[in-house]
Amino acid sequence: MHSMTRSLRIQVTGIFVAAAIALALSPAAAADDGGWQKSWKNGIGWKSSDGDFSARIGGRILADFATVSEDSALRAGDWDGNGSGVELRQARIQISGTAYGRLAWKGQYDFAADKVKDVWISLKDIPLAGTLKVGNFKEPFSLEEMTSLRFTTFMERSIAIAFSPSRNMGIQFNDNAFDKRMTWAVGAFRQSGEKFGDTESFSDSSAYQITGRVTGAPVYHADGERVVHLGVSYSHKFRSLGGESIRWKTRPESHLANTVADTGNLNTDGADLLNLELAVVGGPLSFQAEFTNAWADFGATGTLRSWGMYAQASFFLTGEHRNYKLKKGAFGRVKILEPLGQGWGAWEIAVRFSRLQLQNGSRNNAGDIRDITVGLNWYLYSNFRVMANYVYSDINNAIESYEGDANIFQMRAQIDF
Repeated sequence: MHSMTRSLRIQVTGIFVAAAIALALSPAAAADDGGWQKSWKNGIGWKSSDGDFSARIGGRILADFATVSEDSALRAGDWDGNGSGVELRQARIQISGTAYGRLAWKGQYDFAADKVKDVWISLKDIPLAGTLKVGNFKEPFSLEEMTSLRFTTFMERSIAIAFSPSRNMGIQFNDNAFDKRMTWAVGAFRQSGEKFGDTESFSDSSAYQITGRVTGAPVYHADGERVVHLGVSYSHKFRSLGGESIRWKTRPESHLANTVADTGNLNTDGADLLNLELAVVGGPLSFQAEFTNAWADFGATGTLRSWGMYAQASFFLTGEHRNYKLKKGAFGRVKILEPLGQGWGAWEIAVRFSRLQLQNGSRNNAGDIRDITVGLNWYLYSNFRVMANYVYSDINNAIESYEGDANIFQMRAQIDF
């Protein structure tokens, strides 16, 4: 197994390095006189003069530190939280591009997780259907999930993300309407193998899902300085003929902390997820909230319900605002007014409350978690920021006999290109 993992890592690394060298040394990339222009925009890229062809090399590094402490009640329940740690949360390289004006593609590998992430091909401008996308990518579910971790307000997404299907192999149609004020996406997916994706929810490798999302921005003014976003997502997992199970679990909003809620394997006849989204941007002040309901179908014995939610607010002390991307129905890169050198960058403060309730197959409490997270972000440049989070987690897990409080302080240095 170790030799296979090492072999895969070497092969993937070789593919990316070879592609990068080929692009960098190709005649079209080496000079601008062949109808191609080189550029740097948070990554190096090349684009043909007619705009029909392009290529880009990029990546990201997220380096984390965390210290976790627990009270005596939680320690008595044998939850191992005391201590500190460091990790490369993400260390990715990617190549992407377009061709013939209608094709697009992307390949991304995460060395920190030793997994393939986004690898897909898309064809746009299909009548009545918009864009067709095939490969391994995120299912269209949840505003938090569809917003890249590079651009989230906090170091980690809320505990409600436990239900998100995240990345899987599939086929999807998506488009936008009403001057991009509305987006829609629907796709059919099969659970990816262990070398793909990053979800901690659905656990079997032969499950099929249909997932869809619709968003609207009834208010969008002043280049996104004032925004109201509404969205709804739905996902249905079909009954698995092989008798495999589903599983939902989470950490307390720190990737360096241990799991605090876990349903274990649920041998169900299927599952349904419903997610509701709300986000408001009013200049430097923003608000965002989501609610997710999860039903696991046990046939004649009934339906098991779990749920999660969060609500957060943030404020830019230096006058910036969160950057809402109409075409994606999600948030993107913050535009810094005075990057380091011209000023002191951008400073943002934030607070979030989240709650998650999980039940196992016997309808016991598999985790009733309440988290409060306070954050401070310093954006030195548009693609480089330092983050500091404090997380207070109230943990109650009857199955594992965990009941008590955990305190977590964590920091991140992040760059993407």
